Amino acid sequence: MTIPTFNIEPKSIHNTAIKFKTQVNKREYGGEQRYCKNIYPIREFILRFDKNSAGRQELENFFASVYGSFGSFYWTWPLSMGGNGATYTCWLDNDVLEQNILRLGYTQAELKFVARDLESYSPPASLSQYHKAELTKKSKFHNIVDSIITSQFGNNRRKIWNTPLKNWEVEYEINEVTRKELESFFIAKKGKFHFFLWEWQTEKGGDGNTYNVRFDTDNLGIDVLKQGYGKIKLPLQEVLPNTPTQTHYKDEIIPRKLLEINIDGSPIRILDNDTLDDITYGGHSYVGAPLELGNDKQTESTQVTKLKAKISNANEVISSIIGSDGDIITGCDCTLRLVWLDTSDYSILAEPASSIVLKGKADDLSFTNRDAEINIVTNLNYDKKIPFMTHGATCQYRRFKDNRCKYTGDATTCDRTLQNCIALGNEENFGGYPNMPKELVIES
Repeated sequence: MTIPTFNIEPKSIHNTAIKFKTQVNKREYGGEQRYCKNIYPIREFILRFDKNSAGRQELENFFASVYGSFGSFYWTWPLSMGGNGATYTCWLDNDVLEQNILRLGYTQAELKFVARDLESYSPPASLSQYHKAELTKKSKFHNIVDSIITSQFGNNRRKIWNTPLKNWEVEYEINEVTRKELESFFIAKKGKFHFFLWEWQTEKGGDGNTYNVRFDTDNLGIDVLKQGYGKIKLPLQEVLPNTPTQTHYKDEIIPRKLLEINIDGSPIRILDNDTLDDITYGGHSYVGAPLELGNDKQTESTQVTKLKAKISNANEVISSIIGSDGDIITGCDCTLRLVWLDTSDYSILAEPASSIVLKGKADDLSFTNRDAEINIVTNLNYDKKIPFMTHGATCQYRRFKDNRCKYTGDATTCDRTLQNCIALGNEENFGGYPNMPKELVIES
């Protein structure tokens, strides 16, 4: 299907927003760790229209041609509107076109476009010079105090931070040039994700000190007025960067989960909830798609571990498999991995090494037009009075290269760890239970 181009002229005054998703985990003593959920920002545009009856019909025809929010289209953000001249692949954000029809058929309407912003930007080195003198500043501690007044009230409290942290709400007066610089800086920092240096200048009422700060919002929304002028307020939060000893202890990390459902002939491989198109791992491509993972659950007898996975079925991938081949998903091997991405190019890091979070079988399949749900079930066979093998986190096979191990390479020894099995390319036959709690005791 040919992708259409939207070329209906809007009013010059419009709104644009840049959106990221960042999970912030608080640490003791004022530190924090931040997880980047979206690699690329989602760009939103709100365009407004004043049209006569012919223009109104043109809007209605376009809305019908893309089936509301179903179909994509191209739209170029014009330089004449203060845009960057880039062409975006967009979707409408709504299945409803609302129009305010006035006398003589004149119409006022509003359309909201959404798109991934894949453009490259050249951000300024600093934001210190942009803000006005007026701002709001707060200093705060973080203490935990009993919420109920008892005889111990006043004693049951705990200090979390040793020093107060500051935050500021900074106002920017922007023209077309400084707005684009502010946007590119926000995109480079991925909203809340990356911290940066910011000087509170003395000529603007500050103390002349330079602080480690981050944006305290993942949403940069700007009203673009005539000739590009406007105002915006942004919250800045002081942060305390740590000195990490290991890569995965960094303040800013990008972990990702990879799910593989090993259907014979056509495995489903999913990269969880990312704006990346795909990631290559082990020579296979994992496609970015909506994926929700529940918490591990064990039966009362602790013989079975279950994890619920909800996979998008909006493109009918799951239902089309069921429709053509029946339920061939139930009973398939499922592997959930955790990998770490390089913050510079989003490739998978060798250290820390990828790890298997859970291996099991697909069970309890159900699906709707929107989602498919399965349980990933790991049966630990604890109910056997005389187990066929012991149970542990390391490989339990007695002999290296036996008919259960199935390794046929040149290595002559194995230390029975999952990491070694991965290095040998034999992880699919690993004979251990890496998700087993280490404190678990099994008796027969």
